[in-house]
Amino acid sequence: TGIERAVFDGLDKDQQETWAIHGVFPTFDWTPDCKKIVITAGGKLWSIDITSGNRTAIPFTAHIKQTVTNALHYPQKLAEQNVDIKMIRWPIASPDGRELIFVAAGHLYKMQLPSGKPKRLTTASELEYSPSFSADGKWLTYVTWNDDEGGHIWRLKLSGGSPEKLTKMPNQYANPAFSPDGTKIVFLQGSGSTNRGDDLGGENFLPIYLLDLTNSKTSYITNTANRGPNRRMPRLSFDAKGERVIFFESKDGQTMLSSIKLDGTDYRQHIANKTAEEIIPSPDGKWVAFKELHNAYVAPLPVAGAKALTVSANDTAVPVKKLTKIAGEWLNWTSDSKTVTWSFGPTFYRQTLEKIYAEPSSESKENKENKENKEETNKLGANLAIEAESFPIELTMPRYTPKGVVVLTSARIITMNGDQVIENGNIVIEDNRIKAVGASVSIPTGAKVVDLAGKTIMPGIVDVHAHMHYSNLDITPNREWAYYTNLAYGVTTT
Repeated sequence: TGIERAVFDGLDKDQQETWAIHGVFPTFDWTPDCKKIVITAGGKLWSIDITSGNRTAIPFTAHIKQTVTNALHYPQKLAEQNVDIKMIRWPIASPDGRELIFVAAGHLYKMQLPSGKPKRLTTASELEYSPSFSADGKWLTYVTWNDDEGGHIWRLKLSGGSPEKLTKMPNQYANPAFSPDGTKIVFLQGSGSTNRGDDLGGENFLPIYLLDLTNSKTSYITNTANRGPNRRMPRLSFDAKGERVIFFESKDGQTMLSSIKLDGTDYRQHIANKTAEEIIPSPDGKWVAFKELHNAYVAPLPVAGAKALTVSANDTAVPVKKLTKIAGEWLNWTSDSKTVTWSFGPTFYRQTLEKIYAEPSSESKENKENKENKEETNKLGANLAIEAESFPIELTMPRYTPKGVVVLTSARIITMNGDQVIENGNIVIEDNRIKAVGASVSIPTGAKVVDLAGKTIMPGIVDVHAHMHYSNLDITPNREWAYYTNLAYGVTTT
């Protein structure tokens, strides 16, 4: 008949609003006579008569053995005055190896290696991303973003001077790279979604363009797919002759290292890897560094034929060396192709290919085992799979803290003390701390008073499974609308 009706409405909360990778609801089944359905709800098994809808509990017992441990509790630090930077992005060493440029908290910093103090590279208010050196180390190109004005590509002469804006139309730009002779820049551009009011992560595709610095003309090369907010945006480079642009992309269910001529012809695929996040070739085209399942690896770059060759941690015909044990981010190369670099958290690492591929010195099996068991962690650190130079980045920034005293008065206050509700109470806030809550709380002299009569104040809601980080790619906005929206509905922690 096509008639649909509800048989039972006593189900537990289901998984319709999430991925439901294990099913929307625990499995149910029919009885052999097809007159009843057996299903779980409320911690019991039920037999549901499909004609009447009557339910009957099915008694059962089960003997289980389960270890229940006490919940882990540890002291929570209140907001401290300063914030230590926990992660750097786009770290690149200068061609002479003496200086490091990186992004932290949305701005470019420079640091003299090995132990200099990081300093802002510019005084711009816009957010700054994607730095890249010219081969001679005299210039730096990078991109900016501003929620109100959009993004642009810039060029900065490192010997002095002001940044030069290279683009005219605002858009989302990323990963510009100089040609070997410094006369051209390839860059990634958004599809225009941000100019239509969409999120930074909502690009339909990501075109690759070429900018000729000799005449300021821009030409289209090709399109790449938007890999999604959980994936790294394609990073671009030139081949050694400056005739092709090389980039990694997602295609056919794999990460591919591909290249194309500057006029958009002769597209080729060089390397395929099913689980790689990024694949970065050396400037001379003889080596490749790749990130697979979080860890960093390096390998010779084989010459591809008509079909892309597989290069991975385990399935490959070339000697692959593992660089990390936990994770390696932002893989890169020095301009002479002799050293591979990467980062993990706030630390920058580098090592030469000569040392990575050096034959191990001869030693007895016993001595080798002692070295591995007793000295490896102290020598290499918990994350390193090979010896490498490490440069911890020590950068501290002041935490923004509001100043002054505000009192919210005459409000109905839902407390965190059981079911207690204060029908007519005050809340005193000093700087970023709630100092007092109660029905008879006095108002400090000089405080700003906000009359909330007729309003209800409740503790902030903690959303333990909020997906508010899927709205951008590698370029992060100044203000994330999802946080403002959630805050308007009482969600203070996600």
